[in-house]
Amino acid sequence: MDTKTKNIVVFFGSPHKDSYTAKLLNLFIKKKLDNSNYKINIIYAYNENIHACIDCKFCRDYDFCIFKDLDNINNLLIESDFIIIASPIYNASFPSPLKSILDRFQIYYYYFQKHRKSIFEKPKNLLLLLTQGSKNINYNPSIKSLIKPICNILNIKSFKMINVTNTDNK
Repeated sequence: MDTKTKNIVVFFGSPHKDSYTAKLLNLFIKKKLDNSNYKINIIYAYNENIHACIDCKFCRDYDFCIFKDLDNINNLLIESDFIIIASPIYNASFPSPLKSILDRFQIYYYYFQKHRKSIFEKPKNLLLLLTQGSKNINYNPSIKSLIKPICNILNIKSFKMINVTNTDNK
């Protein structure tokens, strides 16, 4: 492996930092990433205060958003080599604070940039680390359909998904 440090941005979607989702993320980091070649930045969705897009088209005309709430996330994404979304599944989707971040990718800077020289020329990889309470419902198709447009916008060339089920029954 290249000795160059790889940047990973993690979007953590659980409201609980000691949840099954947190345990899955920590296990993955410990077993797969526990070395000096990775710099990991975690965005805790529940700690962010992300505005809904108001479709003002400011980002289309000026290449940045009128709201400054995604500036730090934007900088981390520009530098990232890998993206991890670690989240529980709520109603066949992501929890609303995480969904707010992902929804803003549709417009905020990235959508209009893809029609010009993109800031995301470097392809990225995505890992979904998911947990769900139910063991009898397959949410994978709905999650894949939610994530596909985000992959296109963020120049994600491949993604993998790990979904731990039955967390309601410890």
